[in-house]
Amino acid sequence: MRKSSSDPGRRNCPMGGGNPWKWMGPWHKGSPSGRISAINAPGQPLVSLDYVQHLPPPRCNWIHYFPAPTLRVNFSEQKLVKKALESFFALGPTTSSRILAKYSISPMSKVGALPPKTVTALTAELSTMTIESDARKIIQQNVMRLKDMGSYRGRRHAMNLPVRGQRTRTQIESARKHNSANRRW
Repeated sequence: MRKSSSDPGRRNCPMGGGNPWKWMGPWHKGSPSGRISAINAPGQPLVSLDYVQHLPPPRCNWIHYFPAPTLRVNFSEQKLVKKALESFFALGPTTSSRILAKYSISPMSKVGALPPKTVTALTAELSTMTIESDARKIIQQNVMRLKDMGSYRGRRHAMNLPVRGQRTRTQIESARKHNSANRRW
């Protein structure tokens, strides 16, 4: 499908041609964008929640065109802080509740209502945790270790069968889908 050139959000989209950084929108003027992005840049903490100055038009897929590698998590101002924290891989409801309690943040507060000092504190807290790609690597290494040892669980992973004693006569479609040793976590 060809993108319309009359739509400013699509005109300079990398998928539709043109310079991807030419159209910066109102965010280019130096004011905070109102969104918080999780960025993993070389020499920076693992996760930093910083205000992003250069956000693309909303209807364009720019995931691969950010200057720094991202964790692909953008939080709008209207999103609840608890849900924003839970969107990180390996960070569930219990851990997010503990983080909110530690920094005295209400579970119903929005990301846009957080002061910069609290955002910095959350950044420091998340940079000490094993989340996103690091957690995925650990899980994948554990599965490969089981497979290399030749344990029962490792063999079940290698054969794409249920690992924890579930029945195999019927209802193993999800196990075949998820229990691959070569799965990308």
